[in-house]
Amino acid sequence: MSASAAPAVPGRVAWSRTTGARRLVLVAALPAILPVVALSQALVTGRLIAPGDAFNYYLPVHELAKASWRAGEIPGWNPFAFAGEPLLAIAQAGVFYPLNALFLVLPSFYANNVLVLLNIAIAATGAGLLARRLTGDDAGAVVAGLAFGSCGFFYGHLGHQTIEASAAWLPWAFLAYERLRERGGIGNVLLTSGALALAALAGQLQMFAMTVLALVTYAVVNELLVAPARARRFRKVVLVVSAVAGAEMLLPTPTLVIAAVLLLDLLLVVALVSLVVQRVLDRSFPSIRATPRSLRLLGLASIVGCGLAAVQLVPTAFGLGQSLRGSFSYAAATSFSLSATHLPLLLFPYLFGNQFPTAPFTAPYHGHWNLEELAGYPGLACVVLVAAGGARIRRDRRALALAAAAGLMLLVSLGRSTGLGFLIWLVPPFGHFRAWARYVVVVDLAVAILAAYGVAELRAAGGGVRRAACRRAAVTAAVLVGTGIVVPLLPPVARHVPNGFAAVLAVAIPLVAALAAVATCFLFGRNMRIATAICILLVPLDGFVSFDGFFGWRHSPSFTAARAAYSPSTPAPWGSVPDRPGGIDRYLFVGGSVRGVFPFLPQLTDLKGMRSASGYDPLASTRYLEAVGGMQPTGAIARPGQFLRRRSPLLDLLRISLVLVPTHQAPARTPPWLERTGVADGLVRYEYRPRVHDAFLVDRAVVASDREIGAALDGRRAFDPTAVALVERPAPAESRGRVGHVRWSAKHVDARVVAAGRSILVLSQAWAPGWSARVDSRRAPVIRVDGILSGVEIPAGAHRIRFEYRTPGLEAGFGISIGTLIALALSATVLLARRRTRVG
Repeated sequence: MSASAAPAVPGRVAWSRTTGARRLVLVAALPAILPVVALSQALVTGRLIAPGDAFNYYLPVHELAKASWRAGEIPGWNPFAFAGEPLLAIAQAGVFYPLNALFLVLPSFYANNVLVLLNIAIAATGAGLLARRLTGDDAGAVVAGLAFGSCGFFYGHLGHQTIEASAAWLPWAFLAYERLRERGGIGNVLLTSGALALAALAGQLQMFAMTVLALVTYAVVNELLVAPARARRFRKVVLVVSAVAGAEMLLPTPTLVIAAVLLLDLLLVVALVSLVVQRVLDRSFPSIRATPRSLRLLGLASIVGCGLAAVQLVPTAFGLGQSLRGSFSYAAATSFSLSATHLPLLLFPYLFGNQFPTAPFTAPYHGHWNLEELAGYPGLACVVLVAAGGARIRRDRRALALAAAAGLMLLVSLGRSTGLGFLIWLVPPFGHFRAWARYVVVVDLAVAILAAYGVAELRAAGGGVRRAACRRAAVTAAVLVGTGIVVPLLPPVARHVPNGFAAVLAVAIPLVAALAAVATCFLFGRNMRIATAICILLVPLDGFVSFDGFFGWRHSPSFTAARAAYSPSTPAPWGSVPDRPGGIDRYLFVGGSVRGVFPFLPQLTDLKGMRSASGYDPLASTRYLEAVGGMQPTGAIARPGQFLRRRSPLLDLLRISLVLVPTHQAPARTPPWLERTGVADGLVRYEYRPRVHDAFLVDRAVVASDREIGAALDGRRAFDPTAVALVERPAPAESRGRVGHVRWSAKHVDARVVAAGRSILVLSQAWAPGWSARVDSRRAPVIRVDGILSGVEIPAGAHRIRFEYRTPGLEAGFGISIGTLIALALSATVLLARRRTRVG
């Protein structure tokens, strides 16, 4: 009897299973420990790992959501910023993301730090398990997990918590799909859909859409490569697309050239679509069963994932149409994207300087946009290991499919640099997102996984194959060294490179890591254990020394400083908002840039209970922003003259009692309607006395166009908001009255009114879909008044009015999510019953 046919020994099988389980735990645990080690200095010294937007925006938003949950309400409305705005619909708070429950059970600062560690740990562990499934090599899997967990993307985006939380599920989606593709089954459908749903619920729908696109690309290419003939055709298509993209990046960018490039891209797409249609017609419209089983299962899993996340997706879809994202221009959508001149940042991340100057990388950043958004260093040590595994990668269509998905996302991340960017902009929902450089996280994942192939090749191959792998690694390192010498000298790149030793280090340190990786490859032939251990140490060390260890988290505030900044008892550096008779009061920032006044602008002042007509949110209402000085989603004002040269009625309607103006933009003469009271923190304080209360009655309504309303609110047209209400459609009003006590809460406003006749009650609250009103016990629609405010028609007499906000689409989304869960449970029950019947 041969050895392969020998009967299994029970004890040996049990030992093998135990050993396999231990190795699996090791593969999962080692990468998960990485963020604790990398960020140990911040953890030990009591720092809040919340640089930039995390401190200014995300943590305050989580605090608002936490307050609503603890009050027994679903966090739906933020009453503080933008004179009131949706909270759940903007998705950034991740209201239904399970891990955000940490904020309910832990002190907020500890919850924040634990969540940061968990995001990186989830990503690293997922990458390690995915690499283990694809390569079968435990050491390679550990290297892949450490590589993805230490890539520049995660440490560059530490200030964007929802981005990291969503991207962390990217490798898990690939891992679950691999199980689904190989085994099928309702359990694997649930795993795949669960990973996609968590990516959506985490709060960054851009990362969710990216995950779906990358996964679909991976699945389709995987099927294309099954047949040799189709694989050859696909390789030709890849070569053509790569050549066209390369030519587009190198060409100058006058209008005629751009038009020609777009035409060429369009012709290529038409040609590909024509080929597909021709094949469909030749096959006489094959049934859906002719579609590969793996693609059908992926489609099912994607639908189920969207169904599970519908409780967030549906409200966000409703809110998207009210925001700037509902009609993003091509230029706006492709802002914060990579370009041909900035591709070297993927190899040498500090080549253009450091956005957060930290020794030894102390030179300020000289590149486009900001380094935070362009961060995506995969590690040159990993790039060398990828080259070492080139032969094994070419033999595995799964690895090639992953490389294809990464290549597509790299092209998309180049934005306007290629014609593909224009085509992507036309495809919903990608045209609603900006900062396409974020898609390089797929490249980082692919490099990490393919590096595991290199480790597996070096560990398993014989002498000749290993020597070939080492030669590929050496050649790649030589190319990287040449790139590091030549590219910084090219004029389009050189103008962004700062002078000094920091730029030399920015190139030298990653190259040293690459050369160390080559030496380690050769060491595999002499001592495999030591070489493996060096790989496991070198990969995260490369990420930390080349980028991770010297970026934004080093400048995060201490717990003490953060506690003081967030505390309602500690005033902002520019003081408090004056309390004027007539109800609530707000402040308004009137400046062209908010860079110098962070973090004491929304949402941070929200936690102090300070209401504002300003705000900071990517999904803010377009109508509101345009009416209030052409405000940007960051809170900057494009038309300061609306408040400083003209007396806009919005100062009264929004109950502005404090106007803040940067010192360099303050008018030489104080406007007569404002009172200058001092300068603090680079801002001039102007106090104002609103002429209307926070709720008032109007006895006359006039239908006005958007243009007429804009002129009235801008102060270019005479308009008395106490005498007339500007509405979109006829509304009866014939007499005034008086408004009694008004009580404000997070999602309700209660008022007592005595009207002499039919009139309109105007509330100093931004209008948004989802607001309804009750006049006594009768429901009444909330109408838009004066362009941006909320109002309700009331009859004569004494009434109790309640304005109430319910997130549009929440009930429908909740129903879809519950229905999806029930359908999954029923399907699992039926399948289990069938299986038991077959066994019986």
